[in-house]
Amino acid sequence: MPYTPYLPIFIEAARIADEYAPAISQNEWKSFLVIAKNEPTDAAEIMRIWGFTQSTMSRITTRLGPGTPRNPGYGLIRQEVDPENRRRMILRISERGRELLIRFARLHVTEDCGAAEDHTEEHSEEAA
Repeated sequence: MPYTPYLPIFIEAARIADEYAPAISQNEWKSFLVIAKNEPTDAAEIMRIWGFTQSTMSRITTRLGPGTPRNPGYGLIRQEVDPENRRRMILRISERGRELLIRFARLHVTEDCGAAEDHTEEHSEEAA
């Protein structure tokens, strides 16, 4: 099994993802990653890349963002009105979303490939 040494990283990544967005869908992850890679971007760009409808994209941005009073979102993105085109919403990664990306980036395999470690300050303080 060639991927066995990486399983601890995948497991730790799943744990971190669950901490930030416990019920996130595959389409929401795909959208979040497009925003992270291309920010600032807009819903039209994500719809073009993944083929989502406008109603699907609206649900995704609501869940990735602050959500609604009845259904809180994950707070991973923020939306801003484009000052040049007030009908267009610009999508950016929020501070919470940036924290998630940083925690993913800091995962690494120890020397013997035996365990994944989360090297964020918060996680390090929890362990102490």
